[in-house]
Parts: sequence; C-alpha cells; structure tokens
Amino acid sequence: MGDSGSLLLGFLVTLFVFQFCQMNINPVFDKVYAISAAPAVAVCLLSVPLFDTLRVFVTRIKKGVTPFRPDKNHIHHLLLRIGLKHKHVTYVLLLVTMLFVALGIIGRHWWIGVLISVETFLASGLTYILWRIVDRDNSQCKN
Repeated sequence: MGDSGSLLLGFLVTLFVFQFCQMNINPVFDKVYAISAAPAVAVCLLSVPLFDTLRVFVTRIKKGVTPFRPDKNHIHHLLLRIGLKHKHVTYVLLLVTMLFVALGIIGRHWWIGVLISVETFLASGLTYILWRIVDRDNSQCKN
C-alpha cells in the first residue's frame, strides 16, 4: 500500500468519523435514528487500531525509545508470535473489532464517558490476556 495509500485511508477514515459525529449533532433524518454518544461509538468502531497505537506508543516511551521507531510489539505481531497464522490473526482481529462494534451499537445512547470507560476496560483486559499468553509461550520456549 505504501505511505501514500495509508495516508489516504487515514484521511478518509478521519473524514468519515467527523461526518458521522456532525450528522448526529444536527440530525437531518428521523430523531429515532440519532445516536447520542456518536463520538464514543466512533471510538468503538476504530478501537483496535486506536488502542493498539496508543498502547505501542506508551510502551515505547516507557522503554525510553522514540514512539515513532518501528518494532514488533503491535497486536498482530503478538498474535503471530504465539503461533497463529496470518489468516487466523485476521479472523481474531475481525472478531475483536466486531465485539467493539456490537458494544458501540448497544451503548449508542449511553453517556459518552461510560461507553469510553467500558471500551477502555475491555480493551485493557483483552490486551492483558494476550500478554499473559505471550509470556506463557515465551517461558515454555525457554524451558
């Protein structure tokens, strides 16, 4: 895809998120379909890449490394490290994304802070489980 393709996709996703949030501020359609927690729902839709990027940045900064330096600490690298094939990693990330989309649909009328808190708690819990699995596999490989 290259840098230009990823920048274009990032721009389009950002544009669509802003349009989605704006559409729910002044709904032009029936109020029944308006989403009161539109920013939090947008975060739910993009939770896997957003949380992964934030987690990797924080991890790199804690290690004293620039957050813009590449490494193999992204979620898909961790899933590959535990022995999953690329196709299975795609399925796992798709399933997790669908879980967060379902959370966004269920919580579309919740208070924004509650929905973001639930999403952060769930993402942190799933990351913790993944780290435990990776640590267990690494300790088994050393023995």
